[in-house]
Amino acid sequence: MVSIYQLVKETLQIGCLSLETENKISRLFENSVTTEDIEALITLQDAVAFGYVQREANTITQESKNKELVTIGNR
Repeated sequence: MVSIYQLVKETLQIGCLSLETENKISRLFENSVTTEDIEALITLQDAVAFGYVQREANTITQESKNKELVTIGNR
């Protein structure tokens, strides 16, 4: 079974946190967490905060907002 640490490591290498990976991390976090996992999550949180990693969820939310603005503008 993959660990939170491994998922975070892959995410940092790719530079994008997918919805799938985010959901996997959440499920794993509910079951069992090691100190290494917690440290990895802190690193991931910092990477997202400083823009080194993009969240797919943020991209989807922004695309939805842009579509709403276009729809409103066309009225």
